[in-house]
Amino acid sequence: LLGSDTTACKDALLLNATLEGSSYLWQNGVTTPSLLADNSGLYWVQITDRYGCMKTDSINIRFTDLYLSIVHDTTSTPEKPVLLVPLTNGTISWEFSDALSCEKCQNSIASPAVTTTFHVTSKKDGCMVKDSVKVNVLKEDLFYIPSAFSPNNDGRNDVFRPVANGVREYKIQLYNRWGQLIF
Repeated sequence: LLGSDTTACKDALLLNATLEGSSYLWQNGVTTPSLLADNSGLYWVQITDRYGCMKTDSINIRFTDLYLSIVHDTTSTPEKPVLLVPLTNGTISWEFSDALSCEKCQNSIASPAVTTTFHVTSKKDGCMVKDSVKVNVLKEDLFYIPSAFSPNNDGRNDVFRPVANGVREYKIQLYNRWGQLIF
């Protein structure tokens, strides 16, 4: 009735012991023909048919702890490869792309010539999760320096940080509002 012991991939698994004209008693006192299993463990049901015959069945369910998280979308130039580092406890496989260094590696180096979305899959315990990351490719180097910052620890604009993509070296001088060199 309930099947073989199993590993569940989702947040819950519906156990169904429906037998026409019967009554049911699950391990937690529920008396419906089906039960939503949402934790790992042993589940059992006692079924009494219309003639008073009883049958018991059980199933051991283990929910997988599989997870996959990948870096946010990023920006690069055609000459600058990007290291893609997904976090997972499963086995990684990347969707085929000529722009990836390795399809079966945990970390892969992406060298796309144009903006590309890379798809990654992680598998464990017969379960699978998917995610993707977009690498925006700029045709030219990007260098942006903000005109102000507010180092007051409010979580917004606290750090002065140039955005430099494809630039190997730069020199910055900071002046206060009166034109005096302060850094």
